[in-house]
Amino acid sequence: MKYRIAIMLLALMTAVAYAQVSGADKTVAAGTNHQAASSPAVSEAEGALTDAARANISAALGQEDQSYKISAQGDQLRAEGAGLTAVFKSGSVHFRAAQGDLGMSLVGYGYGDALRTTAGVTPRSDQNRVEYRRGALTEWYENGPLGLEQGFTFAEPPAKKHTGPLTVALAFSGDFQPVADKDQTQLTLQSRHQAQNLYYGGLASYDATGKELRTWLEVHRNQVQLKVDDSGATYPVVVDPWVQIARLTTSDGAKYDFFGNSISVSHDGKTIVVAAAFKKVGNNLQQGAVYVFVQPTKGWVNTAAFKAKLTDGNGKAGDNFGTSVALSADAKTIVVGVPQATVGTNVYQGLIDVYVQPTGGWVTSTAPTAQLTASDGAPYDWLGSSVSFDNQSVVAGAYGHMVNNNPYQGAAYVFTRPSAGWQTTNQQNAELNSSDGQAWDLFGYSISSFNGTAVVGAVQATVNGDVSQGASYVYVEPSSGWANTLTENAKLVASDGISEDLFGSAVAISSDTKSIVVGAEAANVGGNGGQGAVYVFVQPSGGWSGEPLNETAKLTASDGVQEDYFGSSVAFNFSANTIAVGAPLAPYSNTQKYIGPGPGRVYTYAKPSGGWATTSTYTQEVAVSGGKNGAEFGISVGLNTNTLAAGALGATIAGKTDQGAVFVSGQKK
Repeated sequence: MKYRIAIMLLALMTAVAYAQVSGADKTVAAGTNHQAASSPAVSEAEGALTDAARANISAALGQEDQSYKISAQGDQLRAEGAGLTAVFKSGSVHFRAAQGDLGMSLVGYGYGDALRTTAGVTPRSDQNRVEYRRGALTEWYENGPLGLEQGFTFAEPPAKKHTGPLTVALAFSGDFQPVADKDQTQLTLQSRHQAQNLYYGGLASYDATGKELRTWLEVHRNQVQLKVDDSGATYPVVVDPWVQIARLTTSDGAKYDFFGNSISVSHDGKTIVVAAAFKKVGNNLQQGAVYVFVQPTKGWVNTAAFKAKLTDGNGKAGDNFGTSVALSADAKTIVVGVPQATVGTNVYQGLIDVYVQPTGGWVTSTAPTAQLTASDGAPYDWLGSSVSFDNQSVVAGAYGHMVNNNPYQGAAYVFTRPSAGWQTTNQQNAELNSSDGQAWDLFGYSISSFNGTAVVGAVQATVNGDVSQGASYVYVEPSSGWANTLTENAKLVASDGISEDLFGSAVAISSDTKSIVVGAEAANVGGNGGQGAVYVFVQPSGGWSGEPLNETAKLTASDGVQEDYFGSSVAFNFSANTIAVGAPLAPYSNTQKYIGPGPGRVYTYAKPSGGWATTSTYTQEVAVSGGKNGAEFGISVGLNTNTLAAGALGATIAGKTDQGAVFVSGQKK
């Protein structure tokens, strides 16, 4: 068996960074884990994603680009890239950066304090990879455009019997002094010459089942010890499956755009659509805009250059165009919710704008291909408060719609694409209602659909007398197609739900329609009000039917605190093997007690081999390092194939308050 520890250690980045300046003290950190980095100051408030493991994507690109190939100089090896020079000698590595020089060597490994000392060995190279082979232990480095990854592979545990955690000891020398943070998951390499400090953070480890292993670091003078609790682990252990690869902003960004309030990712992960619902368009405050980003040939990079900007030429101030967005699987159709649009004389009736990609690709446009409204639309329906598109039908929520004289009971509308293509209409194919709906349910607050199955959240529904516990409803397209007014095939509720959980705050359905995930952002977990929870429902053998259906599994975060609002956003990847969950008010530190809204986090959960099961152990935690409280990273998430995108609508960019940003991560393959 092999025990693999991969640590993204050192890289100089020039675009994904933030700076904190206080008097003469300056700290500059790169937006990735386990890296020393230098870059221009952007903004203290914008934050940078401390996501473990940029590695495999960067390494793969490094293999293709000969500029990252390791070169030999006598008995030494040399790597260049991302502003960093690394020289590999027998038993040690020396890094040269603009801030100074840093030396590092592996001095021992084992369990607890029983460490086996290591001797110098000659490094070996292959393309962009360097290895130090020490019997059962191999220390390796891989060079690429995103930096230099360091890792350790144990062919077997270092001892048959052991006391204490697995330990890897590294000695640091040169111009920097390591100082650990309070929660022992990151450190600052403080410059001895008062130059810019370097950042090293986000340490994490996982076993083969996706179980997170407790991982931390300790500093003893100039020695850093990496600690992993491998008790009960299933080998091999993989560290840092997600890796931040880009930050998306807009070249025309302004204060209070709230860019990132809603996002959608194509199934191949190569197109990302981002809404800025409060964007000023012309002289119209809060009209809203939607931006299209297409992945460059060599992968996602930090950019403010969008491929296209979509607006509605007939839009008005306060429309909030982009409150919700949906991108088709093939990335050729974009659906935009405009819930505060006035239709005729009906204020806030809401509408849906549909844009179809031109033959030559996405271009900036002010003219939607089609505009969809409801035949029974009324003031304050808020149509477009949520949207979904499964390549055939648009399903849109109107949580304010009055049903049977019940205000704000809510409804959802289905618009099926005509054979001749999208055309403007005020006639839906079907209207979806809940059979037990009541006033103020807010049915339609959230929606997800795929291949003829839709799930609709009613976030304030009363369940068994519990006000605002929330419920979600499943609809299966009839064999004759969507038509008329339909009630649900199944109703989903949480088995342990209580009042004010807001179950249905977010929903997502898998591509095979056999799994549904529902967020309950205000759920009380272990006495923490508003910590939030997510529930996974697996389709019964007879299909989606029954009232009510309870969850197969409940997901929470082991480091959650009150008012994280975990479950404000949820997403399935295309294979339904991974779930992403946004907790937009979570504090940055895992050990930080509740002190008010933090910058936010995103959690991922990998499906166990035996199927979804209740757990508080997440696979990966993606956090905002140095971001301001209230950035709301995780307010929106998109997850498909190997791409995770998460919005931080409150991020300050270059001094522009609440301009917003979206962070893109890739997954190891």
